[in-house]
Amino acid sequence: MKFYYLKLGKSNKHAIDWLDKHDNPLKRPAIVIFFGRSTRENPRAGESGQQIKAFYESADLANRSNRLFVVVGKGVVWILQPDGEVVEAEDTGRLNEDDNLLKMMPVKILKRLAAKDVPHVLASINANTFLVQGTFREIKPWGNQKAICHLAGINFPQEHWRLDDFSARQLLECLSSVELETLVARVFEAAGCFVPAHRGGMMSDIDLFAHNDSSMDIHLDELCVPAGKSVSIQVKGSNAPSECPDEIDCLIAFDVERKPKCFDGEWLLKQVIKFPMVKAWLRRSLNWLPEKMLNPYGI
Repeated sequence: MKFYYLKLGKSNKHAIDWLDKHDNPLKRPAIVIFFGRSTRENPRAGESGQQIKAFYESADLANRSNRLFVVVGKGVVWILQPDGEVVEAEDTGRLNEDDNLLKMMPVKILKRLAAKDVPHVLASINANTFLVQGTFREIKPWGNQKAICHLAGINFPQEHWRLDDFSARQLLECLSSVELETLVARVFEAAGCFVPAHRGGMMSDIDLFAHNDSSMDIHLDELCVPAGKSVSIQVKGSNAPSECPDEIDCLIAFDVERKPKCFDGEWLLKQVIKFPMVKAWLRRSLNWLPEKMLNPYGI
């Protein structure tokens, strides 16, 4: 099974018309990509060419049952499956997409859900810069894939969920980046720190500050926030640096090697379990996962 992120025009401005109103040349649920005059026979070189190639291949009869597409926009999440060959047609100007040849594919709508009813890791997929800078790109993060499988009612990819080889990453990657930062913030708050914001926003390198306004040191195992002092925190899922940046007091990431100033996913889940309210928050955030997947860590 392969999963693809799709944009229907800039900012998904065609999503409602093409998927819900069927206001498109095919007069049924359909998706479209542009990419100039490129056709099935002569895709352009480079990244654009790869996206076009994957789009056409997804419509091949042999691939339709193992391709799922996700469109997120206008407060809605659509999960789609190919349902026919790609149809090429001239843009008559109604889409205002310059001089493009339309490449349209009929689709089945497997799910149409309000974003509020979807796991946050998927509802917030537009925060993935790599995906949103493209038009039709494969979704690689396992957390997104598992959320799609859950909503589509298909089994989770077994190669990444073996209960005999369980790791903290398998749970934590099911959180969005914002949820992961929020989880870390909640841990520090539960330990007694003041955390002024639960995400870093546009701060360079730093995601969180934790202030110890008390007269006693606060310990989270080997991590200490001295009395009257503050720490700066960087939170990473995948693609974490191998060392904590010099300008940061601590790095918390899925797979970072445990060393001074570096704390991994196992450390984070150990802290979560210490605090009942934080544990309850994590369980609620991941309540879409099967119970057997929460049990190994007692969440």
